[in-house]
Amino acid sequence: MKTGFASRALVLCLTVAGTFRSEAIPASFDSDAFISLAAPTTLKIYYATAGRLRLQLKAGSTTKYVGTYFDYEGSRTFPASVDATNPTVPVLKLQTSNGLFIINCDAAFGTSSYGGTAVKVPPAAKDFGTCHFVASDHSSTVKTYTIKLSQRSGKFPAPDFEIIATMVVEYDSNNRISGGSVSGTDSKGKAFLNPIKQSGHFQSDYFYVDVKISRYLFALTGTFTGTSASGWGFTGVGASARQWALTAIEAP
Repeated sequence: MKTGFASRALVLCLTVAGTFRSEAIPASFDSDAFISLAAPTTLKIYYATAGRLRLQLKAGSTTKYVGTYFDYEGSRTFPASVDATNPTVPVLKLQTSNGLFIINCDAAFGTSSYGGTAVKVPPAAKDFGTCHFVASDHSSTVKTYTIKLSQRSGKFPAPDFEIIATMVVEYDSNNRISGGSVSGTDSKGKAFLNPIKQSGHFQSDYFYVDVKISRYLFALTGTFTGTSASGWGFTGVGASARQWALTAIEAP
């Protein structure tokens, strides 16, 4: 199942010369967005945030936007704003679970696909290299799988050494996991339903995500062959670490 949204309006813009012109720009828009950081030496990519950005022109303004950013990490909502007084470099202020980012967007701001570069990042991100922002029109796709996790190594088998559950995955236009849940019954016959509250990646050939299943926090990763997937799940750290074999079959 896939859904999408876009809103456009015709408004008046003031040109640099000081004259008005009629131009189609968004009065409001709904975007899927993420920020990636590149390590300066290894160039490894870290996703600082991924979420849904919704903005609308402030009353009486044609260049300033206010709205919200729903951060998939922790499922939290933060304020967001844009000052597009300079249409070639709109400035986005984006509060996230990892702190405040200030981004100089490109001239494509407000179209179906736009981006930018951070000019201010949280202290924890200051040692990274380039910080990129990417956004595209919002869409949502939902898929459902029957998964099985079987413990293969680590501390002596847990009470739930084999877990069968239903995993519902929702992902956005950037293939970032935006929600979902895992449900089933544990070895004691107790039902569980755990929401996916941490972002991951999901596309046609592979996925990864962190999610609580039964009583364990799993890091899951897998590759797809058609409508089924196989991979691994990891729980615990140190002496409590366990490795699990993962299989997943898409529901009809």
